[in-house]
Amino acid sequence: MSRATGVSILCALAGCHTTHEQAKEEATQHWSRLRAEFKTELASGQLDAGQFDAASVTLEQAYALDPTLPELTPLLAKVHLANGRVAQAEQFLDGATTTVEHRAEIDYLRGIIAQQRQRWRDALAFFQSASDNNPHEVAYLVAVSESLLQLGRPSEALEHLEQHEDEFGWTQGYQAARAECYEQLGRWTDAASCWRQVADTSTHHADIRERLAIALYRAGRFVEAVPVFNELLADGGIDASVTLRLAAARCLIEDNQLSAAHTQVTVVLERDERNLRAQHLRARIFAEQHEFQRAFQVAHRALRIAPDDIQSLELASALATRNEDLALARELAARLLDLQPGNPVGQRILDTSTMPDNP
Repeated sequence: MSRATGVSILCALAGCHTTHEQAKEEATQHWSRLRAEFKTELASGQLDAGQFDAASVTLEQAYALDPTLPELTPLLAKVHLANGRVAQAEQFLDGATTTVEHRAEIDYLRGIIAQQRQRWRDALAFFQSASDNNPHEVAYLVAVSESLLQLGRPSEALEHLEQHEDEFGWTQGYQAARAECYEQLGRWTDAASCWRQVADTSTHHADIRERLAIALYRAGRFVEAVPVFNELLADGGIDASVTLRLAAARCLIEDNQLSAAHTQVTVVLERDERNLRAQHLRARIFAEQHEFQRAFQVAHRALRIAPDDIQSLELASALATRNEDLALARELAARLLDLQPGNPVGQRILDTSTMPDNP
């Protein structure tokens, strides 16, 4: 064998060895990637189920197997956000090599971080970018709307939503976002209609039913609101909020369910006897029952709590007139007009009441 032939054989053998090692390495990488993909999919399910600790462990294992897997970045960021580690989530997102497929989700998560820091203009920019990159995801559209609402631009938020009604109008998220726009615009009847649609497709969701009840109340649809309030109060028991109880009481009064209304007012006053709104509602309940003296006593109690409260003065002066205590009625009406010149209640009492010349 010549020397040249021997060298050729050695080179060939070396090349064969290199090819074998490369193939082995590629097979190992492929297997690691498959395992990483499996663990990433498992972690995604754990996140959806709220199993954040388990998802964190699974994602760490996936990251060790293949840190280049693009699906890992948003999932790792979500785990950090779920555990309150905002800086770590932001660090992951900043170092991400984004693919077109995942750019929208990463922008959305950046928007959530900006949202948590109350940087609403930045949040809007990120959410808008996410929506532009994936216009078929309702969560991104809703996030844009919510950011506009936080910036005090409800008309713009509503217009933005309405441009996508054909695609998303059937979803709960879309209708809830639209309801919030109507709330900020003071269009309570429209807000109630949207919350009704959301409530009809939600199972026992107390927050949504409360938003519906309050919207109906603010829209003046008191009788329609009563069964919604009754359901909420039955579910909430003693933990029902003061706001909920007093709104329910007003609706119950309008529906002539005075005893039920008084029950709610009493619960509030037992917790805080200085609650003016509860005192006003109690006075009205007594007046509706033609117990005008008791009604005045409650209104007068409210005045002792807040002597310059306009609504308390209006109520007390009107009830004094009803009890034919005209001197007191005029005195209260005069105080009312001093505090609020031109007040229609005070002016009417002074114009229509008379004082005897010789008592």
